[in-house]
Amino acid sequence: ALKSLSLDSSLAEPHTTLGLALLQFDFDFGGAELEYKRALELNPNYATAHQWYGELLTCAGRFDEAGTEFRRALELEPLSLPINWDYGRFFYHSRQFDEAITQHKKTIQLDPGFARAHRTLVEVYRFKKDYPNAIEEMARYFEVRGQPENATLVRDTFAKGGWTAYLQLAVAADSPLKERNWVKAKAYLELGDK
Repeated sequence: ALKSLSLDSSLAEPHTTLGLALLQFDFDFGGAELEYKRALELNPNYATAHQWYGELLTCAGRFDEAGTEFRRALELEPLSLPINWDYGRFFYHSRQFDEAITQHKKTIQLDPGFARAHRTLVEVYRFKKDYPNAIEEMARYFEVRGQPENATLVRDTFAKGGWTAYLQLAVAADSPLKERNWVKAKAYLELGDK
């Protein structure tokens, strides 16, 4: 991004990329916001800049502004899977769970194989304590990732032992699910093991 800007600082794309790097790697919210705003000054029709600025605003708890940015991004690119998915995540983070479900389902309608939408939808259902739907989305997530054996395992485990059995499977040392650490941490908390 810096090299691109050194060649031509009038391009919105490298400003947007620099903003993402500042946010995600340096946690420099102020610097990232400046880069996103500069990108949008240079090209107000650059959907990714609106999307990523919306992510920053969501992280900062500035939900009204974030919603505006995501809606603008979708106006510009209504069929973008990442933007549709990210808008669903915005609703989740702003605790608008029914809207999050609706938006994730829209994303999945655009592409049923978009795994990230299924995975985030698991978290929305989980927060609502709608465990049957959470398990079904988890199974679909594994299916679209080409892991049908994990989909079957998740469904069977839940059918036999409910949500607690699934949580125990998620944290088991020999679990074939290979869950990420943040998923395991949430599972341990739900199991009461702080």
